[in-house]
Amino acid sequence: MTGTEPLDLCRSTKLDELCRRIAPTDGEDRVPGALIGVAQGNGLEYGAAGYADLESGVLLSATTRFEIGSVAKQMTGRVLVSRLADEARLDEPVSDFLRTSEAFQGVTLRQLADHDVGIRDYEAILALAGQRSWDFWSQQDVSRLILSQPPLGPTGPHYSNSHYLLLAEVVRKISGKSLAAIARSCLFDAIGMEDSLFKSSPEQLIPGRARSYRPQPAGDGWQLADTSDSTIGPHGVFSSVADLVRWERSVAISTSVDSVLREKARSTRRERAGVNGIWHLGRSVRTRRGQLLFGHAGARFGFRSAVWTDEAGTTVVVLANRPDVEADQVADQVRDGLAGSGSTVESEPVLRQEPDCSADAATGRPAPRNGIYWSHTDGSLWRVRRTGDCLVLENNGGTMSFRKDNDGLWTDNPGSLQVISSDCEGTGPAIEIIWRTSGRRLVLATLAGTGSPRDAENRGATAEVFAQADLGLRFLWEEQAGEARLRTARSSRSLTQVDTYAWVGHGMLIRRAPGELVVDLPRARDVRLRRVGAE
Repeated sequence: MTGTEPLDLCRSTKLDELCRRIAPTDGEDRVPGALIGVAQGNGLEYGAAGYADLESGVLLSATTRFEIGSVAKQMTGRVLVSRLADEARLDEPVSDFLRTSEAFQGVTLRQLADHDVGIRDYEAILALAGQRSWDFWSQQDVSRLILSQPPLGPTGPHYSNSHYLLLAEVVRKISGKSLAAIARSCLFDAIGMEDSLFKSSPEQLIPGRARSYRPQPAGDGWQLADTSDSTIGPHGVFSSVADLVRWERSVAISTSVDSVLREKARSTRRERAGVNGIWHLGRSVRTRRGQLLFGHAGARFGFRSAVWTDEAGTTVVVLANRPDVEADQVADQVRDGLAGSGSTVESEPVLRQEPDCSADAATGRPAPRNGIYWSHTDGSLWRVRRTGDCLVLENNGGTMSFRKDNDGLWTDNPGSLQVISSDCEGTGPAIEIIWRTSGRRLVLATLAGTGSPRDAENRGATAEVFAQADLGLRFLWEEQAGEARLRTARSSRSLTQVDTYAWVGHGMLIRRAPGELVVDLPRARDVRLRRVGAE
Protein backbone atom coordinates (compact mmCIF):
# COMPACT_ATOMS: atom_id res chain seq x y z
CA MET A 1 0.00 0.00 0.00
CA THR A 2 1.43 3.40 -0.98
CA GLY A 3 -1.23 5.59 0.58
CA THR A 4 -2.68 6.86 -2.70
CA GLU A 5 -4.83 3.85 -3.68
CA PRO A 6 -8.53 4.62 -4.16
CA LEU A 7 -10.83 4.02 -1.20
CA ASP A 8 -13.78 1.65 -1.41
CA LEU A 9 -16.63 3.72 0.03
CA CYS A 10 -19.67 1.96 1.44
CA ARG A 11 -22.65 3.55 3.18
CA SER A 12 -23.52 1.88 6.47
CA THR A 13 -27.08 1.80 7.80
CA LYS A 14 -25.75 1.21 11.33
CA LEU A 15 -23.58 4.33 11.15
CA ASP A 16 -26.51 6.24 9.65
CA GLU A 17 -28.59 5.29 12.66
CA LEU A 18 -25.84 6.29 15.10
CA CYS A 19 -25.58 9.69 13.39
CA ARG A 20 -29.31 10.18 13.76
CA ARG A 21 -29.05 9.40 17.47
CA ILE A 22 -26.18 11.76 18.22
CA ALA A 23 -27.60 14.59 16.08
CA PRO A 24 -31.37 14.26 16.66
CA THR A 25 -33.88 16.25 14.65
CA ASP A 26 -35.81 17.60 17.66
CA GLY A 27 -38.86 17.79 15.40
CA GLU A 28 -37.22 20.24 12.97
CA ASP A 29 -37.49 19.64 9.23
CA ARG A 30 -33.88 20.65 8.63
CA VAL A 31 -31.11 20.38 11.21
CA PRO A 32 -27.30 20.31 11.05
CA GLY A 33 -25.89 16.88 11.62
CA ALA A 34 -22.95 14.52 11.86
CA LEU A 35 -20.92 12.11 9.76
CA ILE A 36 -19.00 9.05 10.96
CA GLY A 37 -16.41 7.08 8.99
CA VAL A 38 -14.64 3.83 9.87
CA ALA A 39 -11.68 2.81 7.69
CA GLN A 40 -9.80 -0.48 7.67
CA GLY A 41 -7.35 -1.11 4.84
CA ASN A 42 -8.78 0.36 1.64
CA GLY A 43 -12.37 0.11 2.87
CA LEU A 44 -14.27 3.08 4.27
CA GLU A 45 -17.72 2.66 5.76
CA TYR A 46 -19.56 5.85 6.57
CA GLY A 47 -22.88 7.12 7.80
CA ALA A 48 -24.45 10.58 7.88
CA ALA A 49 -27.52 12.40 9.13
CA GLY A 50 -28.58 16.01 8.87
CA TYR A 51 -27.91 18.88 6.51
CA ALA A 52 -24.76 20.55 5.29
CA ASP A 53 -26.72 23.72 4.50
CA LEU A 54 -30.07 24.44 6.11
CA GLU A 55 -30.94 27.24 3.70
CA SER A 56 -30.39 25.32 0.46
CA GLY A 57 -31.42 21.93 1.85
CA VAL A 58 -28.16 20.14 0.94
CA LEU A 59 -27.68 16.92 2.90
CA LEU A 60 -24.38 15.80 4.40
CA SER A 61 -22.47 13.31 2.25
CA ALA A 62 -19.11 11.57 1.97
CA THR A 63 -17.73 14.52 -0.03
CA THR A 64 -18.98 17.30 2.26
CA ARG A 65 -16.15 19.56 3.39
CA PHE A 66 -16.02 20.32 7.12
CA GLU A 67 -13.78 22.76 8.97
CA ILE A 68 -11.69 20.33 11.02
CA GLY A 69 -10.39 22.73 13.69
CA SER A 70 -7.23 21.64 15.49
CA VAL A 71 -6.86 18.49 13.39
CA ALA A 72 -5.19 20.93 10.98
CA LYS A 73 -2.21 21.40 13.32
CA GLN A 74 -0.56 18.16 12.22
CA MET A 75 -0.87 19.23 8.57
CA THR A 76 0.81 22.53 9.40
CA GLY A 77 3.55 20.54 11.14
CA ARG A 78 4.10 18.37 8.04
CA VAL A 79 4.37 21.42 5.78
CA LEU A 80 6.85 23.04 8.17
CA VAL A 81 9.15 20.02 8.16
CA SER A 82 9.00 19.82 4.35
CA ARG A 83 10.09 23.48 4.09
CA LEU A 84 12.89 23.04 6.63
CA ALA A 85 14.13 20.01 4.67
CA ASP A 86 15.76 18.63 7.84
CA GLU A 87 13.74 17.82 10.95
CA ALA A 88 16.79 18.63 13.09
CA ARG A 89 16.18 22.29 12.24
CA LEU A 90 13.19 22.17 14.55
CA ASP A 91 15.72 22.80 17.32
CA GLU A 92 16.55 26.21 15.88
CA PRO A 93 15.18 29.24 17.76
CA VAL A 94 12.05 31.01 16.57
CA SER A 95 14.03 34.26 16.57
CA ASP A 96 16.02 32.95 13.58
CA PHE A 97 12.83 33.19 11.51
CA LEU A 98 10.60 35.84 13.10
CA ARG A 99 11.29 39.17 14.75
CA THR A 100 10.75 38.46 18.43
CA SER A 101 11.34 40.17 21.75
CA GLU A 102 14.06 39.12 24.17
CA ALA A 103 11.43 37.18 26.10
CA PHE A 104 11.31 34.65 23.24
CA GLN A 105 15.06 34.00 23.26
CA GLY A 106 15.68 30.26 23.48
CA VAL A 107 12.16 29.25 22.36
CA THR A 108 12.57 26.72 19.55
CA LEU A 109 10.40 25.58 16.69
CA ARG A 110 10.22 22.14 18.30
CA GLN A 111 8.86 23.59 21.53
CA LEU A 112 6.11 25.29 19.53
CA ALA A 113 5.38 22.16 17.49
CA ASP A 114 5.20 19.92 20.58
CA HIS A 115 3.39 22.43 22.87
CA ASP A 116 6.34 22.46 25.26
CA VAL A 117 6.37 26.21 25.96
CA GLY A 118 3.85 28.45 27.68
CA ILE A 119 2.63 30.96 25.10
CA ARG A 120 -0.84 32.30 25.80
CA ASP A 121 -3.59 31.28 23.41
CA TYR A 122 -4.40 34.30 21.25
CA GLU A 123 -8.08 33.38 20.90
CA ALA A 124 -8.55 33.62 24.67
CA ILE A 125 -6.81 37.01 24.74
CA LEU A 126 -8.96 38.32 21.88
CA ALA A 127 -12.07 37.03 23.66
CA LEU A 128 -11.04 39.01 26.73
CA ALA A 129 -10.87 42.08 24.48
CA GLY A 130 -14.47 41.45 23.38
CA GLN A 131 -13.74 39.94 19.97
CA ARG A 132 -16.84 38.70 18.14
CA SER A 133 -16.89 35.87 15.63
CA TRP A 134 -17.54 38.27 12.76
CA ASP A 135 -14.63 40.59 13.66
CA PHE A 136 -11.73 40.41 11.23
CA TRP A 137 -8.19 39.81 12.50
CA SER A 138 -5.42 39.27 9.96
CA GLN A 139 -2.70 36.64 10.31
CA GLN A 140 -0.07 39.36 10.70
CA ASP A 141 -2.07 41.28 13.33
CA VAL A 142 -2.51 38.17 15.45
CA SER A 143 1.15 37.21 15.02
CA ARG A 144 2.19 40.60 16.39
CA LEU A 145 -0.21 40.18 19.32
CA ILE A 146 1.25 36.76 20.18
CA LEU A 147 4.83 37.98 20.00
CA SER A 148 4.00 40.94 22.25
CA GLN A 149 2.90 38.53 25.02
CA PRO A 150 5.98 37.13 26.82
CA PRO A 151 5.96 33.35 27.28
CA LEU A 152 4.96 32.12 30.71
CA GLY A 153 8.21 30.19 31.00
CA PRO A 154 8.62 26.40 31.38
CA THR A 155 5.16 25.09 32.18
CA GLY A 156 5.27 21.51 30.99
CA PRO A 157 2.74 20.68 28.27
CA HIS A 158 0.77 23.81 27.41
CA TYR A 159 -1.63 23.45 24.50
CA SER A 160 -2.02 26.72 22.60
CA ASN A 161 -3.26 27.80 19.17
CA SER A 162 -0.62 30.54 19.26
CA HIS A 163 2.13 27.98 18.73
CA TYR A 164 0.82 26.88 15.35
CA LEU A 165 -0.04 30.34 14.09
CA LEU A 166 3.61 31.26 14.64
CA LEU A 167 4.70 28.11 12.80
CA ALA A 168 2.48 29.13 9.87
CA GLU A 169 4.32 32.45 9.84
CA VAL A 170 7.65 30.60 9.86
CA VAL A 171 6.50 28.68 6.76
CA ARG A 172 5.66 31.97 5.06
CA LYS A 173 9.05 33.43 6.02
CA ILE A 174 10.98 30.43 4.68
CA SER A 175 9.04 29.94 1.44
CA GLY A 176 7.84 33.46 0.64
CA LYS A 177 4.35 32.03 0.19
CA SER A 178 1.41 31.54 2.53
CA LEU A 179 0.78 28.26 4.30
CA ALA A 180 -2.40 27.85 2.21
CA ALA A 181 -0.48 28.06 -1.06
CA ILE A 182 2.36 25.78 0.04
CA ALA A 183 0.04 23.13 1.51
CA ARG A 184 -1.83 22.78 -1.78
CA SER A 185 1.28 21.89 -3.78
CA CYS A 186 3.46 20.03 -1.28
CA LEU A 187 0.85 18.25 0.82
CA PHE A 188 -2.72 17.86 -0.37
CA ASP A 189 -1.96 17.16 -4.06
CA ALA A 190 0.84 14.74 -3.12
CA ILE A 191 -1.46 12.68 -0.90
CA GLY A 192 -4.47 12.85 -3.21
CA MET A 193 -6.56 14.94 -0.80
CA GLU A 194 -8.60 16.60 -3.53
CA ASP A 195 -11.32 17.83 -1.14
CA SER A 196 -8.89 19.53 1.27
CA LEU A 197 -7.57 23.09 1.47
CA PHE A 198 -6.55 25.79 3.91
CA LYS A 199 -9.05 28.63 3.89
CA SER A 200 -6.99 31.69 2.91
CA SER A 201 -9.56 34.48 3.45
CA PRO A 202 -13.11 34.98 4.78
CA GLU A 203 -14.29 35.71 1.21
CA GLN A 204 -13.00 32.46 -0.26
CA LEU A 205 -15.54 30.21 -1.98
CA ILE A 206 -15.36 26.58 -0.86
CA PRO A 207 -17.64 24.41 -3.02
CA GLY A 208 -19.38 21.55 -1.23
CA ARG A 209 -18.66 22.81 2.25
CA ALA A 210 -20.90 22.47 5.26
CA ARG A 211 -22.07 25.59 7.04
CA SER A 212 -21.71 25.56 10.82
CA TYR A 213 -24.61 26.23 13.18
CA ARG A 214 -25.42 26.74 16.83
CA PRO A 215 -28.78 26.65 18.64
CA GLN A 216 -30.79 29.84 18.82
CA PRO A 217 -30.43 31.48 22.25
CA ALA A 218 -34.08 30.77 22.99
CA GLY A 219 -33.58 27.13 22.04
CA ASP A 220 -35.94 27.35 19.06
CA GLY A 221 -34.15 26.37 15.85
CA TRP A 222 -30.65 27.15 14.63
CA GLN A 223 -28.52 30.09 13.62
CA LEU A 224 -25.27 30.37 11.66
CA ALA A 225 -22.00 30.06 13.59
CA ASP A 226 -19.93 31.57 10.76
CA THR A 227 -16.85 33.67 11.38
CA SER A 228 -14.78 36.32 9.60
CA ASP A 229 -11.59 34.90 11.12
CA SER A 230 -8.84 34.29 8.57
CA THR A 231 -6.04 32.92 10.77
CA ILE A 232 -4.57 29.58 9.75
CA GLY A 233 -2.01 27.15 11.09
CA PRO A 234 -3.77 25.94 14.23
CA HIS A 235 -6.96 25.49 12.17
CA GLY A 236 -8.40 26.67 8.85
CA VAL A 237 -8.50 23.39 6.90
CA PHE A 238 -11.67 22.19 5.18
CA SER A 239 -11.64 18.46 4.44
CA SER A 240 -13.87 15.43 3.84
CA VAL A 241 -14.11 12.07 5.59
CA ALA A 242 -12.33 10.26 2.74
CA ASP A 243 -9.51 12.82 2.64
CA LEU A 244 -8.97 12.49 6.38
CA VAL A 245 -8.61 8.73 5.97
CA ARG A 246 -6.07 9.38 3.20
CA TRP A 247 -4.23 11.66 5.59
CA GLU A 248 -4.10 8.99 8.28
CA ARG A 249 -2.71 6.43 5.83
CA SER A 250 -0.04 8.91 4.71
CA VAL A 251 1.04 9.45 8.33
CA ALA A 252 1.43 5.72 8.86
CA ILE A 253 3.34 5.19 5.62
CA SER A 254 5.39 8.31 5.05
CA THR A 255 6.37 9.72 8.44
CA SER A 256 7.84 8.76 11.78
CA VAL A 257 5.46 10.96 13.80
CA ASP A 258 3.52 8.11 15.40
CA SER A 259 6.69 6.21 16.32
CA VAL A 260 7.95 9.32 18.13
CA LEU A 261 4.59 9.62 19.90
CA ARG A 262 4.74 5.93 20.81
CA GLU A 263 8.15 6.41 22.44
CA LYS A 264 6.91 9.46 24.31
CA ALA A 265 3.91 7.46 25.52
CA ARG A 266 6.10 4.61 26.73
CA SER A 267 8.36 7.04 28.58
CA THR A 268 5.36 8.73 30.16
CA ARG A 269 3.94 5.41 31.29
CA ARG A 270 7.25 4.60 32.98
CA GLU A 271 7.24 7.94 34.78
CA ARG A 272 3.58 7.92 35.77
CA ALA A 273 0.44 5.97 34.99
CA GLY A 274 -1.52 6.94 31.91
CA VAL A 275 -0.81 8.97 28.77
CA ASN A 276 -1.76 12.63 28.66
CA GLY A 277 -0.57 15.93 27.24
CA ILE A 278 1.73 14.44 24.58
CA TRP A 279 2.15 15.99 21.12
CA HIS A 280 4.58 15.86 18.24
CA LEU A 281 4.27 18.08 15.16
CA GLY A 282 0.60 18.77 15.94
CA ARG A 283 -0.37 15.14 16.39
CA SER A 284 -1.26 13.62 19.75
CA VAL A 285 -1.56 10.24 21.43
CA ARG A 286 -3.93 9.05 24.13
CA THR A 287 -5.08 5.81 25.69
CA ARG A 288 -8.44 4.13 25.32
CA ARG A 289 -9.06 0.88 27.22
CA GLY A 290 -5.30 0.32 27.36
CA GLN A 291 -4.87 0.90 23.61
CA LEU A 292 -2.86 3.75 22.09
CA LEU A 293 -4.76 6.03 19.71
CA PHE A 294 -3.02 8.53 17.43
CA GLY A 295 -4.62 11.63 15.93
CA HIS A 296 -6.37 14.77 17.13
CA ALA A 297 -9.74 16.38 17.74
CA GLY A 298 -11.00 19.84 16.87
CA ALA A 299 -13.69 22.41 17.63
CA ARG A 300 -14.24 25.58 15.63
CA PHE A 301 -17.27 27.90 15.53
CA GLY A 302 -19.92 25.18 15.51
CA PHE A 303 -17.77 22.51 13.80
CA ARG A 304 -16.63 19.44 15.72
CA SER A 305 -14.13 16.81 14.56
CA ALA A 306 -12.18 13.80 15.79
CA VAL A 307 -9.77 11.61 13.82
CA TRP A 308 -8.11 8.72 15.66
CA THR A 309 -6.18 5.69 14.40
CA ASP A 310 -5.18 2.71 16.53
CA GLU A 311 -1.99 0.66 16.25
CA ALA A 312 -3.78 -1.88 14.06
CA GLY A 313 -4.50 0.84 11.49
CA THR A 314 -8.25 1.26 12.07
CA THR A 315 -9.28 4.89 11.68
CA VAL A 316 -12.45 6.43 13.11
CA VAL A 317 -13.52 9.87 11.84
CA VAL A 318 -16.31 11.96 13.37
CA LEU A 319 -17.38 15.26 11.78
CA ALA A 320 -20.26 17.54 12.74
CA ASN A 321 -21.51 21.02 11.90
CA ARG A 322 -23.25 21.53 15.25
CA PRO A 323 -21.63 22.12 18.67
CA ASP A 324 -23.59 19.56 20.70
CA VAL A 325 -21.74 16.56 19.22
CA GLU A 326 -18.90 15.38 21.50
CA ALA A 327 -16.73 14.06 18.68
CA ASP A 328 -14.12 12.32 20.85
CA GLN A 329 -16.75 10.49 22.87
CA VAL A 330 -18.59 9.40 19.72
CA ALA A 331 -15.35 8.11 18.20
CA ASP A 332 -14.67 6.11 21.37
CA GLN A 333 -18.17 4.62 21.34
CA VAL A 334 -17.74 3.58 17.72
CA ARG A 335 -14.41 1.95 18.54
CA ASP A 336 -15.93 0.15 21.53
CA GLY A 337 -18.61 -1.21 19.21
CA LEU A 338 -15.99 -2.48 16.78
CA ALA A 339 -14.25 -4.25 19.66
CA GLY A 340 -17.52 -5.82 20.76
CA SER A 341 -17.32 -4.13 24.14
CA GLY A 342 -20.52 -2.14 23.80
CA SER A 343 -20.70 1.38 25.17
CA THR A 344 -20.64 0.84 28.92
CA VAL A 345 -18.51 3.94 29.54
CA GLU A 346 -20.54 6.53 27.63
CA SER A 347 -20.60 8.80 30.68
CA GLU A 348 -16.82 8.70 31.19
CA PRO A 349 -15.44 12.24 30.73
CA VAL A 350 -13.05 12.85 27.86
CA LEU A 351 -9.46 12.97 29.07
CA ARG A 352 -8.39 16.61 28.89
CA GLN A 353 -4.89 17.76 28.08
CA GLU A 354 -3.58 19.36 31.25
CA PRO A 355 -0.24 20.14 32.88
CA ASP A 356 1.23 17.25 34.81
CA CYS A 357 0.74 17.71 38.55
CA SER A 358 2.57 16.03 41.36
CA ALA A 359 0.16 14.15 43.59
CA ASP A 360 0.53 12.04 46.70
CA ALA A 361 -2.13 9.34 46.79
CA ALA A 362 -0.77 7.72 49.95
CA THR A 363 -3.19 6.15 52.35
CA GLY A 364 -4.71 8.63 54.75
CA ARG A 365 -4.13 11.72 52.64
CA PRO A 366 -6.44 14.54 53.80
CA ALA A 367 -9.50 15.23 51.70
CA PRO A 368 -9.26 17.90 49.01
CA ARG A 369 -9.97 21.34 50.43
CA ASN A 370 -13.53 22.65 50.42
CA GLY A 371 -14.14 25.58 48.12
CA ILE A 372 -14.80 26.75 44.58
CA TYR A 373 -12.42 25.50 41.90
CA TRP A 374 -11.85 26.97 38.44
CA SER A 375 -10.80 24.84 35.45
CA HIS A 376 -8.17 26.36 33.19
CA THR A 377 -9.19 23.87 30.49
CA ASP A 378 -12.69 25.14 29.82
CA GLY A 379 -13.36 27.84 32.42
CA SER A 380 -15.91 25.70 34.28
CA LEU A 381 -16.54 26.05 38.02
CA TRP A 382 -16.59 23.20 40.52
CA ARG A 383 -17.78 23.30 44.13
CA VAL A 384 -16.03 20.81 46.40
CA ARG A 385 -17.51 20.07 49.81
CA ARG A 386 -17.19 17.37 52.44
CA THR A 387 -20.36 16.21 54.20
CA GLY A 388 -19.63 13.68 56.92
CA ASP A 389 -17.74 10.83 55.29
CA CYS A 390 -18.79 11.90 51.78
CA LEU A 391 -16.83 14.12 49.38
CA VAL A 392 -19.02 15.84 46.77
CA LEU A 393 -17.91 17.49 43.52
CA GLU A 394 -20.57 19.60 41.80
CA ASN A 395 -20.79 21.66 38.64
CA ASN A 396 -23.49 22.50 36.12
CA GLY A 397 -23.14 19.04 34.59
CA GLY A 398 -24.08 17.19 37.76
CA THR A 399 -22.72 15.77 40.99
CA MET A 400 -20.12 13.13 41.78
CA SER A 401 -19.82 11.57 45.23
CA PHE A 402 -16.79 9.84 46.75
CA ARG A 403 -16.22 7.95 50.00
CA LYS A 404 -13.07 6.57 51.56
CA ASP A 405 -12.36 2.94 50.79
CA ASN A 406 -10.54 0.46 53.03
CA ASP A 407 -7.21 1.96 51.98
CA GLY A 408 -8.30 5.46 52.97
CA LEU A 409 -8.59 6.65 49.37
CA TRP A 410 -11.56 8.67 48.08
CA THR A 411 -13.37 6.56 45.46
CA ASP A 412 -16.76 6.45 43.78
CA ASN A 413 -19.30 3.72 44.44
CA PRO A 414 -18.14 1.29 41.70
CA GLY A 415 -14.56 1.86 42.85
CA SER A 416 -13.41 2.79 39.34
CA LEU A 417 -12.64 6.46 40.06
CA GLN A 418 -10.42 8.00 42.70
CA VAL A 419 -10.23 11.69 43.62
CA ILE A 420 -7.12 13.28 45.08
CA SER A 421 -5.82 16.75 45.78
CA SER A 422 -2.55 17.82 44.23
CA ASP A 423 -0.32 20.81 43.62
CA CYS A 424 0.14 22.12 40.07
CA GLU A 425 3.22 24.31 39.82
CA GLY A 426 2.21 27.94 39.70
CA THR A 427 -1.52 27.33 40.25
CA GLY A 428 -1.81 25.98 43.80
CA PRO A 429 -4.18 23.29 45.12
CA ALA A 430 -5.97 21.27 42.45
CA ILE A 431 -8.51 18.47 42.18
CA GLU A 432 -7.71 15.40 40.11
CA ILE A 433 -9.70 12.32 39.17
CA ILE A 434 -7.83 9.08 38.45
CA TRP A 435 -9.21 6.03 36.62
CA ARG A 436 -7.96 3.24 38.88
CA THR A 437 -7.97 0.60 36.15
CA SER A 438 -5.77 2.49 33.67
CA GLY A 439 -4.10 5.14 35.82
CA ARG A 440 -5.35 7.94 33.58
CA ARG A 441 -5.87 11.23 35.33
CA LEU A 442 -8.04 14.26 34.74
CA VAL A 443 -7.21 17.61 36.32
CA LEU A 444 -10.55 19.22 37.00
CA ALA A 445 -9.68 22.59 38.45
CA THR A 446 -7.51 24.71 40.73
CA LEU A 447 -8.74 26.31 43.94
CA ALA A 448 -10.12 29.80 43.36
CA GLY A 449 -11.41 30.46 46.85
CA THR A 450 -13.61 29.33 49.70
CA GLY A 451 -16.73 30.97 48.36
CA SER A 452 -16.95 33.12 51.49
CA PRO A 453 -14.91 36.27 50.88
CA ARG A 454 -13.90 37.86 54.16
CA ASP A 455 -14.17 41.48 53.15
CA ALA A 456 -17.02 41.47 50.62
CA GLU A 457 -19.33 43.41 52.94
CA ASN A 458 -16.66 45.84 54.10
CA ARG A 459 -15.70 47.27 50.73
CA GLY A 460 -17.65 50.18 49.29
CA ALA A 461 -18.50 50.57 45.62
CA THR A 462 -15.42 51.15 43.46
CA ALA A 463 -14.86 51.92 39.80
CA GLU A 464 -11.33 51.79 38.39
CA VAL A 465 -9.84 51.84 34.90
CA PHE A 466 -7.30 49.23 33.86
CA ALA A 467 -5.39 48.93 30.59
CA GLN A 468 -3.72 46.15 28.61
CA ALA A 469 -1.19 47.79 26.32
CA ASP A 470 -0.77 44.82 23.97
CA LEU A 471 -4.50 44.81 23.25
CA GLY A 472 -4.72 48.57 23.04
CA LEU A 473 -7.80 48.49 25.25
CA ARG A 474 -9.06 49.90 28.50
CA PHE A 475 -11.17 47.97 30.97
CA LEU A 476 -13.57 49.43 33.53
CA TRP A 477 -13.64 47.42 36.75
CA GLU A 478 -16.71 48.04 38.92
CA GLU A 479 -16.98 46.35 42.29
CA GLN A 480 -19.65 46.35 44.98
CA ALA A 481 -20.64 44.00 47.81
CA GLY A 482 -19.10 40.81 46.46
CA GLU A 483 -20.08 41.41 42.84
CA ALA A 484 -17.95 42.91 40.08
CA ARG A 485 -18.25 43.80 36.41
CA LEU A 486 -15.47 44.01 33.82
CA ARG A 487 -16.43 46.23 30.89
CA THR A 488 -14.91 47.10 27.55
CA ALA A 489 -16.44 49.05 24.69
CA ARG A 490 -17.62 45.71 23.27
CA SER A 491 -18.40 43.51 26.23
CA SER A 492 -19.58 43.44 29.82
CA ARG A 493 -18.94 40.49 32.12
CA SER A 494 -20.32 40.02 35.61
CA LEU A 495 -18.27 38.14 38.21
CA THR A 496 -18.84 36.77 41.70
CA GLN A 497 -16.35 37.16 44.50
CA VAL A 498 -15.14 33.81 45.88
CA ASP A 499 -12.26 34.95 48.08
CA THR A 500 -10.80 38.17 49.45
CA TYR A 501 -9.01 38.94 46.19
CA ALA A 502 -10.61 36.53 43.70
CA TRP A 503 -13.63 36.68 41.37
CA VAL A 504 -14.97 34.13 38.88
CA GLY A 505 -17.42 34.28 35.99
CA HIS A 506 -17.75 34.02 32.21
CA GLY A 507 -15.07 31.32 32.11
CA MET A 508 -12.44 33.51 33.77
CA LEU A 509 -10.75 33.86 37.15
CA ILE A 510 -9.63 37.35 38.18
CA ARG A 511 -7.34 38.04 41.12
CA ARG A 512 -6.46 41.44 42.54
CA ALA A 513 -2.81 42.38 42.94
CA PRO A 514 -1.31 45.75 43.84
CA GLY A 515 -2.11 48.04 40.91
CA GLU A 516 -3.19 45.12 38.71
CA LEU A 517 -5.92 42.67 37.82
CA VAL A 518 -4.46 39.27 36.97
CA VAL A 519 -6.81 37.45 34.60
CA ASP A 520 -6.73 33.69 34.02
CA LEU A 521 -8.51 32.35 30.93
CA PRO A 522 -8.50 28.83 29.49
CA ARG A 523 -5.05 28.44 27.83
CA ALA A 524 -4.16 32.08 28.50
CA ARG A 525 -3.36 32.51 32.15
CA ASP A 526 -1.65 35.42 33.91
CA VAL A 527 -2.88 38.19 31.59
CA ARG A 528 -2.18 41.39 33.52
CA LEU A 529 -4.33 44.50 33.36
CA ARG A 530 -2.52 47.48 34.86
CA ARG A 531 -4.48 50.14 36.75
CA VAL A 532 -4.33 53.45 34.96
CA GLY A 533 -2.33 55.85 37.12
CA ALA A 534 -0.71 53.07 39.13
CA GLU A 535 3.03 53.33 39.57
